Amino acid sequence: MLTLALPKGRLLDPAITLLAELGIRGIDPDSRRLLQADDAAGLRFILLKPADVPTYVEYGAADLGIVGKDILLEQQPDVYEPVDLGFGFCWLVVAETRELWERDDPAKWSWVRVATKYPRLTEYYFSERGIQVEMVRLDGSIELAPLVGLAERIEIAGVPELGGARHRVIPDRIEAGTLLVAAAITGGDVTVVGADPRHMSAMLSKLEECGAAVTVTDDRIRCQGPARPKAADIITSPFPGFPTDMQAQFMAMLGLADGISKITETIFENRFMHAAELSRMGARIEAEGSIAVVRGVRYYQGAPVMATDLRASASLVLAGLAARGGTEVSRVYHLDRGYERLEVKLRALGAIIDRVK
Repeated sequence: MLTLALPKGRLLDPAITLLAELGIRGIDPDSRRLLQADDAAGLRFILLKPADVPTYVEYGAADLGIVGKDILLEQQPDVYEPVDLGFGFCWLVVAETRELWERDDPAKWSWVRVATKYPRLTEYYFSERGIQVEMVRLDGSIELAPLVGLAERIEIAGVPELGGARHRVIPDRIEAGTLLVAAAITGGDVTVVGADPRHMSAMLSKLEECGAAVTVTDDRIRCQGPARPKAADIITSPFPGFPTDMQAQFMAMLGLADGISKITETIFENRFMHAAELSRMGARIEAEGSIAVVRGVRYYQGAPVMATDLRASASLVLAGLAARGGTEVSRVYHLDRGYERLEVKLRALGAIIDRVK
């Protein structure tokens, strides 16, 4: 039986239409079943998150896959790592072993391939036990992996008591990146201390592409903004690619760039809501679906704007820093979900900014 991987969401209906034109009609889009079959046609269908379709085909869990062109062109398996959102259960999925191992003796697991939504936690768990791991990184179609032969699931059993440990929380690369963009959008000079440049390679290289001078010394990152940013194209992707949580901030900067920029959002849908608010300040942005085209203008004009989410609020603050006249950003409670006293830090850098209420 031939297995066909199909994308869930907005791409499913076009895929079903395409198959219907070929005489294949065994798919029920309204069913909650993610694994369906047309025995007469000798076909099995698995419904996955779009980003997981190439992974299932690559590892042989599906013979063929239908997915949007943007996924095929932009997904790079060598840099693909979905973001751990920090909620829900973490399932570790073992897809293959090269030596026999016993479930009750992890020391005998010398090599495993693991399919997981949480690659960092998974890698840490096995590396602490001296086990070499190859990761199959999925965006969320974990529940299907055992059903189609991609993986055999094991559950990690808890212990009665955990021992103490010392752990240093990693720096917030998004807050650090926001402060660096503040320098780039205003032509300023900002040094961020305590950040880890290894976590920020994609955004640092993009800042340099936009004309900023970036200097890295150990845990100090200095950004000297250009007189006017250069246009650049951005495609968001999971770590270590360009983070979706920096997309809005870069859009604010590219709105003042010399030239036309294209931003492609591959992680979340409807994440260009800040474009309309930036347009109130004079930005020229055309957003449709997952793509936004930004035509740079010479300056922003201050205006009352409204934050729609966490990163959108940061982008409006940055735009206000570079705008002529005053800007008032409402609903800044969004901002406080991801930044600690951002206005105080910006004021320390010389910005004229106050929290009204």
